[in-house]
Amino acid sequence: MNTLVPRGILRVVARIANTFARIANIFARIAMWPVAAKLCVIVVLMPLTGRTESPIAGSEQITALESYTWDFSRPSDANFDRWPDGWKRVEGARYPAYVKIGIVARDPALERQLIALDTASVRSWPYLRKLDPTLPMLPPSLADALVDRYLRIDLDGGQVLVHSPPIKASRMYQYRFSCRMMTQGLRHDSARVEFVFHDQDGNELGAHSSPPMTGTNRWTRVSLDLMRPPVGAKSMMARLIVEGSEDGLEDIRGSIGFDDLRIDQYPQLQVTTDQSLGIYAYGRPVVATAKIMGLPADASTVRFRVFDSNNRQIATILRAVVPRGGGSAGTRDAESFDSEVSWNLPRLEPGFYRVAARLENDTKSTLATETTLAVIGKIIGGSPHGCFGWTLPDGHEGVSLREFVPWLADLGVAWVKYPAWLAPDDLEGAEEIAVLFGKLQDAGIQTVGM
Repeated sequence: MNTLVPRGILRVVARIANTFARIANIFARIAMWPVAAKLCVIVVLMPLTGRTESPIAGSEQITALESYTWDFSRPSDANFDRWPDGWKRVEGARYPAYVKIGIVARDPALERQLIALDTASVRSWPYLRKLDPTLPMLPPSLADALVDRYLRIDLDGGQVLVHSPPIKASRMYQYRFSCRMMTQGLRHDSARVEFVFHDQDGNELGAHSSPPMTGTNRWTRVSLDLMRPPVGAKSMMARLIVEGSEDGLEDIRGSIGFDDLRIDQYPQLQVTTDQSLGIYAYGRPVVATAKIMGLPADASTVRFRVFDSNNRQIATILRAVVPRGGGSAGTRDAESFDSEVSWNLPRLEPGFYRVAARLENDTKSTLATETTLAVIGKIIGGSPHGCFGWTLPDGHEGVSLREFVPWLADLGVAWVKYPAWLAPDDLEGAEEIAVLFGKLQDAGIQTVGM
């Protein structure tokens, strides 16, 4: 695993470039102009040969707190065994060991050429160090610096399950997982990546999967956006999966590539209204609250906006973020928020609205989220008091029983179809339905059991 520090990578490239510039200078002094020119070309091209990735969708407006990446470069394979350090492969009846998996170069011909140059430089290095004793003991490797590598699976029947080392997870943050994938010649098999959370004993608590990829596909970035660890999660990992078709057929030819697996950590931003279901009678005040957890150091304000159903901005306001005291990010309760910022919205006409909140500082916007609400005009009285009904096959799931009846009444629901099929011995369920139907009748809402 490599902690993603772009400046560190640039420093390594700069050191290698500086070393070869000094070598080129030595060759120039001893009139070896062709070699000096070749080295100068290498020095110039080194920063240009690194692959430039397009940013993850939306990442230009989100500030990551910490990132981890596996790019399968030389630092990922310290013992030169063509296997990423710390990764594990599942083997068994479904996952045969003969399926070939390993780190390979995207351009094998370039790798061979650079290895040949590395070999030649090792032979001449003692002579160069005599001319310049400040040079390092061994020459920097061009192959290690310039060859782009990835993890490749060559199919031969059987399925594949490979996973990364675990990384510490915290419910204070949410995470984005991304990966680059390619497939060649898949007919029956499919490949996907999973982002998995585990508890302290290694038990799986939740997994998020990318869509399966089959057939032939160029390198494609897939991402799983902003996932919060489930309760009890202590670690997370990446899992690479190759599965056969549902009818049991598996490919004996074809290949799959994985590269640039990345986990980005983000703060959490939630925006809520003072009515949990977001239903307001006309004239009733609306209060929106932004709650921030894992507060980034560069966040200073929250920008609120409210939009109508036609996406027109009705109002906006900028509110300062005041972090709460009481401990560092490592000691705070994982369920508590660093800060809360509220806004009393202006009077809204009946309609449907979106309330958006975005963390901002002096130079840029960061994480954003939104919620919705509805303002209901006065409903004509009488029985029934509305002009339509609802069928609710899942009952009041997602809505507390205390809020359920007022919510329906505020929405003008005239009748409700509600599940009433119970086991003969379910006395508690029967009592709950009897109480609920009584409250519905008192509110003028007709009920139909189903």
